[in-house]
Amino acid sequence: ARGARRAAHFKAMDANGDGAIDAQEHNTATRARFDEMDTNGDRRVTKEEARDAVWSQLRKHAGERFTAMDANGDGSVSRKEWLAKHDARKRAKAERRASEDTEGRAGGRRRGKRGHGHHGHFAKHGMGMFKHADGNGDGAIDLSEHEAFTGRRFGRMDADGDGRVTEREFMQRGHGKWGAKDGRTGERKARKGKRERR
Repeated sequence: ARGARRAAHFKAMDANGDGAIDAQEHNTATRARFDEMDTNGDRRVTKEEARDAVWSQLRKHAGERFTAMDANGDGSVSRKEWLAKHDARKRAKAERRASEDTEGRAGGRRRGKRGHGHHGHFAKHGMGMFKHADGNGDGAIDLSEHEAFTGRRFGRMDADGDGRVTEREFMQRGHGKWGAKDGRTGERKARKGKRERR
């Protein structure tokens, strides 16, 4: 389901349907998201507005998951329907991990740890993004901070630096993984390594 949502997100951002997101398409989509979160129209997204946006997205995802499980469309999910969806997710997860392991071995990479996908983790992740986007730490993201933050994310997704983000780049390095920007993840790992060597 998560992969399907990200694929749909990519398709929505690829306005001209050429199979890649350029900087203008990315700016248009992220500006629309900023305007959506800025509920009072003051060109600033407060922590409260960001939190409301995160939980609104969670409710939407929960509704989509329920609809997907409700195979016969009767407005309820039976044990049989729940188990069928659960088994399908397990199979998809196993296939994805097998594919990642194969690609990782070919490229000399190790597959990293995955999150648990709980709503609380998603909400914490979303508010962590807010903290990093709030460049001056005043508790709100203005338009210039938003543009700077999303610009860095576009640059990180554009793995080959050609100014376009393909679907493969988006799925591998897309909006769900934000911690590596500005080198902060690397800095944290370096500090952790120093502590462990002491």
